[in-house]
Amino acid sequence: MKLINKILIANRGEIALRIASTARKMGISTVALYTDDDLQASHIKACDEAVKLNGDLLTETWLNIEAIINAATLVNADAIHPGYGFLSENTLFAKACQEANIIFIGPDPAVISLMGDKSAARNFVQSIGLPVAAGFNIDIETFTLPADATFPLLLKPVAGGGGKAMYVVHTREEFEEKCKSASAEAIRYFGDGRLYAERFIKEARHIEVQLLADNLGNVIHLFERECSVQRRQQKVIEEAPSAMIEREVVEGIRNVAVEIAKRANYTNAGTIEFLLDPSGAFFFMEMNTRIQVEHPVTEMITGIDLIEQQIRVASGENLRYTQDEIRFEGHAVEARLYAEDPLNDFKPEAGDLVYWSVPSSEGIRVDSAIKQGTEITPGYDPMLAKVIAHGITREEAYRKLKYTLKRTALHGFNTNLPLLRHLTSAIPINNRPPDTRWLERNIESIKSQINPANQSSALMSAFAWLWFQERNNELYQPSDARRYWGTMVTSARNVQVEIDHQIKELSVLSYDSSSMSVSCAEEIFEISLLSKTDHRLQLLSNNQPLTFEYSYMGKDQIQVGLAGETTTIVKRHIPESGVVVNPSLNGHKKQTRLTSSLYGRVIHIEAHEGQMVNKGDLLLVIESMKMENRILALNESVIEHIKVKRGDHIKTGMDLVTFR
Repeated sequence: MKLINKILIANRGEIALRIASTARKMGISTVALYTDDDLQASHIKACDEAVKLNGDLLTETWLNIEAIINAATLVNADAIHPGYGFLSENTLFAKACQEANIIFIGPDPAVISLMGDKSAARNFVQSIGLPVAAGFNIDIETFTLPADATFPLLLKPVAGGGGKAMYVVHTREEFEEKCKSASAEAIRYFGDGRLYAERFIKEARHIEVQLLADNLGNVIHLFERECSVQRRQQKVIEEAPSAMIEREVVEGIRNVAVEIAKRANYTNAGTIEFLLDPSGAFFFMEMNTRIQVEHPVTEMITGIDLIEQQIRVASGENLRYTQDEIRFEGHAVEARLYAEDPLNDFKPEAGDLVYWSVPSSEGIRVDSAIKQGTEITPGYDPMLAKVIAHGITREEAYRKLKYTLKRTALHGFNTNLPLLRHLTSAIPINNRPPDTRWLERNIESIKSQINPANQSSALMSAFAWLWFQERNNELYQPSDARRYWGTMVTSARNVQVEIDHQIKELSVLSYDSSSMSVSCAEEIFEISLLSKTDHRLQLLSNNQPLTFEYSYMGKDQIQVGLAGETTTIVKRHIPESGVVVNPSLNGHKKQTRLTSSLYGRVIHIEAHEGQMVNKGDLLLVIESMKMENRILALNESVIEHIKVKRGDHIKTGMDLVTFR
């Protein structure tokens, strides 16, 4: 037994909070790490001590092995918990912990080298005669494609996981370009650019098995999770146990997972992931030698704290359970809340979190590190929170999740919350669950159903009340509208606004303290106030009761939510980003400047000043939320100035390039 009194948590966000919570329950002190981005972060306050990592890049901070070991030594930490992502599956990091006489809460470095290295793990599983999807390693110097390669292929990083640096390749022509992007992304996020490719299995389901193993060779499974609802190879909805799989197939998957772990001499918590094709055949995909993002659904059905078991095994304890003693109760489903816009190709979002509220009730768990006022920066994964529901049946779990998400509010930037609400109804409960491409195939149809444009008239009722009756404070009077809203107010009762990329004029025809009459786009609304509290407004609009959520977004914007869908209403027209009208061209649009539509960091500049560019030419690449965004020319132009340089941090609306 190795007594652990203090754990340094080599991670941030919700997983750092999660580890700190269990450590506190076990009477173990914790140490947080933080950077300049984390000065107000929740995980700092949740720990007993904190050490700053200096630097701006991930390679200088969260991927800096020497700095993290030095921090642990400085505070006399007995152990390091890596969480997930970053260095959690890095063999060199685990070895560095050993050399510094610090317990690494995870498997032995040799096992990470074997199973955390995705390519080595595939070769090992194949060597012991277990099923693996066909694939090959990629030379990242030459990006040579084998002559017998068949498409589509799935590119994956040798180190890491979580959907990062994964790309589907459909043709030989795009192979090299996507390899370069995947390798660069893997270096930035995992410090290792090696790649491999495997056959992309169409209509496959993603099934993974949660394992626990001790130092005596005892290995047990805690059943499986279904993680097939994904976008860009990153999970959106996860549940446990899996549904609609024949008993002999699911038992086979569980048994193969245990056998792989035993043959690899695995210890601690780990997850083995499989692809299940429509015929019932399953193939080893990879092993995650760490705690998983979606571990809460397993905890909800088994009642076992996986972080606690990790710590106990790392300290030398044997497993406290045998396989026969493991039971599950009911069903659990988890929704990942991301800072991204599902209506705009899941574009990453960032900014200040103005309002965040999620109801609490029995069977609901929320894992999150965000709070009102948190600044969401573009340098990290866009996941904001996980909302988990547990029910006696799968149907009940989904019903609870649907109820909770419907009453959840998050204001400040776009999120996938409308998509999550839709998915709780769209995912079939009593039929075969979706495959990994289901969301991708149906996203255009889903967009049309969650697009708040269909509710713009109702939203204008809320905006009218908030603008005219309640906009500032108790001293605000309707006659102040012209002064407050500026030159776009044509009278004390009129204002032009932008909603869903359309300009509308709102006119207040009459009003008193509890009612008003408003016209907009030739439609008249008779509005009465039912109730109002901070961030919640109930109105009777044309005899229809409506409940809105709202937040004031500074001087220019009000964010209004209705039926779970949030829309930002702007007080005056904002031109389309990057395009202005040049009167000398008789109204034709010409690109004269290019502004950023997202937060991020410039990682590559392709063009140069004085260059003639054509529509679609690559100008620069911006990294946001660990994703590369290629910025292209909108039409034929000559570059006048490039106003950013490699490494610059940028914000929405910042000028990138000007043209002449």
